[in-house]
Amino acid sequence: MAPIRASASSTRRRAEINIANNAELRANSQSILATIRESRPKNTTGAYKPKQKEFKVSKLAGRQIEDWLIQLILAILRGEAISGW
Repeated sequence: MAPIRASASSTRRRAEINIANNAELRANSQSILATIRESRPKNTTGAYKPKQKEFKVSKLAGRQIEDWLIQLILAILRGEAISGW
C-alpha cells in the first residue's frame, strides 16, 4: 500500500494548529512563572533564617549524640563498666 499523502490545505491547517498550541503553551508557562515570582518571599534570608537556626541546633544535637554513642561503643569494647543504664 502506498502511504496516504496529506493535502496542502490539511498540512497548512495542522501548522496553524501547532502555532496556536505553542503560543498557548508559552502564555501558560509565562503565567505560571509570574505566579511563582509573586508568591516567593521578598526577603528569602528573613524567611529562612529561623529554619536555618533550627537546623543548626538539631545538627549540633545530632553531633553530640553521635559523639556519645562513639564513646559508649569504645567503653564497651574496652570492657569498662557502663553506668547510667
